[in-house]
Amino acid sequence: NVYVGGTLIGTATVAPGGTTWEITDLAGYASNASWTYTAKVADAAGNVGTTATQVVNTDLTEAPPVITGTSGDFSQPFNQSTTVYGTNLVPAGDATNPAGVWTSYNTAVAPSTLSGGPFGVDTGNTLFYIDNNDSSMGTANALTRTVGTIALTQGKEYTFAWDAKLYGGNPWAANARWMLLDSTGANFVQAATPWYKTHGDNASAYATATPLTADMATYTNTFTFTGATGNYKLAMAWVTTNSAANDVIFDRIYLGESTQVQIAPPSVSGTGIPGNTVYLYDNTYTNVVGSAVVDSSGNWTVTGLTNIYVGSNTFAAKQVDAQGNQSGLSNQWTETSVASNLVTNGTFTGNLNGWTTTGSGIYNYSIDDPYSVYNVLVFNGNNTPAGDSAYQVLATTAGQSYSVSLNVGQNGTAVASHTFKVDILDGANQIISTQTAVVSDRSTVPMSFNFVATGSSSTIRITNTAVSSSGSSDAWADSIVVVPQTSSSTNTFGTAGPTANPDTLSYTAGALDALGSNDTITVGNTSLQATLAAGGIINGGTGIDNLKLAAGTTLNLESTTGNQTVRPIEQVEMITLQGGTSKLTMSANNVLSLGGSNATTMAPYTFTSTVQAANGNVQPTGSTTSTGKVQFVVNGQLNDVLNLSVLANDGVVSTNGASAGLLGNTDLAGSWAYKGTFTIASGTAVDGVAHTYKVYDHSTTGAQVLVDVDVTVNTISPITISAISTDAGTSATDFITNDQTLTYSGGLPAAFNGATERVLVQILDSSNAVVSTGFATVNGTTWSWNNETVFEAAGNYTIRATIVGLTNTTAVPAYGAGAVATHLMTIDLTPPQVAIARTDGLTTTVG
Repeated sequence: NVYVGGTLIGTATVAPGGTTWEITDLAGYASNASWTYTAKVADAAGNVGTTATQVVNTDLTEAPPVITGTSGDFSQPFNQSTTVYGTNLVPAGDATNPAGVWTSYNTAVAPSTLSGGPFGVDTGNTLFYIDNNDSSMGTANALTRTVGTIALTQGKEYTFAWDAKLYGGNPWAANARWMLLDSTGANFVQAATPWYKTHGDNASAYATATPLTADMATYTNTFTFTGATGNYKLAMAWVTTNSAANDVIFDRIYLGESTQVQIAPPSVSGTGIPGNTVYLYDNTYTNVVGSAVVDSSGNWTVTGLTNIYVGSNTFAAKQVDAQGNQSGLSNQWTETSVASNLVTNGTFTGNLNGWTTTGSGIYNYSIDDPYSVYNVLVFNGNNTPAGDSAYQVLATTAGQSYSVSLNVGQNGTAVASHTFKVDILDGANQIISTQTAVVSDRSTVPMSFNFVATGSSSTIRITNTAVSSSGSSDAWADSIVVVPQTSSSTNTFGTAGPTANPDTLSYTAGALDALGSNDTITVGNTSLQATLAAGGIINGGTGIDNLKLAAGTTLNLESTTGNQTVRPIEQVEMITLQGGTSKLTMSANNVLSLGGSNATTMAPYTFTSTVQAANGNVQPTGSTTSTGKVQFVVNGQLNDVLNLSVLANDGVVSTNGASAGLLGNTDLAGSWAYKGTFTIASGTAVDGVAHTYKVYDHSTTGAQVLVDVDVTVNTISPITISAISTDAGTSATDFITNDQTLTYSGGLPAAFNGATERVLVQILDSSNAVVSTGFATVNGTTWSWNNETVFEAAGNYTIRATIVGLTNTTAVPAYGAGAVATHLMTIDLTPPQVAIARTDGLTTTVG
């Protein structure tokens, strides 16, 4: 007999030979309530045993967390890297004037007029080269100008940049190259740049070098230093091939370390209750962008934000405790973000004939551009025919609008033009959007257009469709960007979402508390099982709440169950399958966890008898009522499936007296029985639809399932342990024996698959140590294990049978708690003792 506050709430009978019992408490308890269960046991003669008590507290509320700040740069695209540049190693100021053709800066020659020097170098380090009709050839006779002493480290990456302008209109080429010399300035160590030439198209050895232009421009080169760590001199070698004047000014020279650094993704931080899980939402309660566990100091940080909006982002958080109780929303925090560039660091995965990537000559480079990709695509017009393409595959979302932008240009001194064609292709390589642009005479042309993706994969393709060149003319593309167009960024917190009234809600991820009333919660995809396994939580609140699964969903509640409670789903009394061969698997434990008492919550589903109609070939086993039942409703369509399992063990090994070593609920598995049908009118049904339900009752608990007649129902059993080969106790099934060499046997679920699964049998002694183990032989839905070659000592044992994988000894998750069964066994070798006593009260004297 079980009491609460002196009131009897239920009575249970322990089965012969059994050691466990269970009742269902249908009373409703308020939030933060506390009460005491008292249990008293009595035998058939009325002898009362020890009284047991247990205090129980409800914990149904949770305070909201607090957002205290953000970190990281929301204004940067999250998937990009940036280059961090070190201090300029080139000494400031002009070097002393060398002899010969070099001179320091001359006021008669205008310095750089670019808006801001490269990498923060605004003045100084100016060199002016006067040709003086020099006709030397080759680096051996090159006239060099040394610019200071610099310290370099072996293996480090450096960026070298400078401004340059060509003076004089000589059509013949002059060639320039920066190099590193040893500390004496006499010996070549490593090139700091490629060769550069002025203009013209002579046939010198440097004819394919990158050209300098007649306009002031910035040039860059990145290199890894291969020499030994130490001091070196940076020098310019200038070689001409003509007898006329070609003058060049070099200004604002920079050389420093360059390191590629991934832009730190933004994060949101706050405070909460230690151990709770915090879910962070963006603009709407359905858009979860991350989660974190509150640490022991009460702090949390959500990093790696996903699915945030382009534009305004208002964040709010809720926290969930270990019991699944959810808080309300926190304070709100707003940040503005830009889209992430889908082009991977500017490096195209398909570089075809004529196209190369280069780190030098970034002609339209802007260090402040968040989308600057540090690599340009260059098309060489001198020796490559038109028509070749470079492309990159992009990950897109069907139906999403994207914007495309890039800069294209032509470089060189020759009169030339190039026609660029930029295409967006779908997954079948069909063009869905395109644009063309013509560049000529060192011009730069911005291109931009939009497209709507038709699938998860799109391709950007850049083609030089026409080349018209009378000499050196290279085309280039830079700052290539593909981003989602600005998405909805309206803050709907407080204007949409759960209320205390009946709501129609949607769920994709995170934690959802529908609050009170009869709510309908629609899941937007078929991946609910994975979402719940990743920490998702759905709480329907009070009332009868209907969880509508997307067509084609497979949901196994047994695999989400811990200690008999469906941890990630709470207070959901109805699940609706919507076709597409949807499948729901649940046990009697799940019905008791999620279902509602017919006396209170489920009152609309009250009936006093059932129609004794056959369910296919299955006949009803007799009428039933809803009185005293915990009910759960399953709606569905033809070809939808409900798998009903019996009461599974609770996964907890008892340490209490005679039941020590057994899993909770042992011997209470019971069975499901089809009891006929019950019809409810649309005006009474919570979902507003008339239904005829098949009714299934569970034999050892008050669980009752109402399932649409169109849904196929499979009643399944967990693995069981049914017998030992010699049972010599007072009962043929009490697992007491004097045989030390035994064979063990049991039953299996109909879903058992011998191609991928097997049965592991273990014998544990009284200290729960495994003393024997092996794999059983399976025959259909039964198993047996012959362990007669092993002699077990006298004592108390636990038999444990587990459905495991074919290549491991881990319980198969699909069966939930039904994958494991336990049973006590005693091997008793002690001879019985017989005592004789007189019944007349006299003493017997012997001898």
